[in-house]
Amino acid sequence: MAKWIVLAVGLLLMANGFYTRTYDFPNETPVRYCFNMDYVGIDGCFHKAAVPTLMALVPFLIGVGLVIWSIFRAMGSSRQRSDAR
Repeated sequence: MAKWIVLAVGLLLMANGFYTRTYDFPNETPVRYCFNMDYVGIDGCFHKAAVPTLMALVPFLIGVGLVIWSIFRAMGSSRQRSDAR
């Protein structure tokens, strides 16, 4: 059951990464760099350009990692079942 939950969380994080926008307001002083996660409704603005980029990429990369880990875990458990026969 836990492997299905991990897979679902990974897929949701990955899908959330597809719908994350980053943008800036260059005419304001100081310049604001913002992100908006449309899928879950989280947004925020910062004064450094790297933070919104990280906020957009990190959940997507964690989701990809969880999906890959779930695939390898499933492959390993199917090998153990076939070896036991």
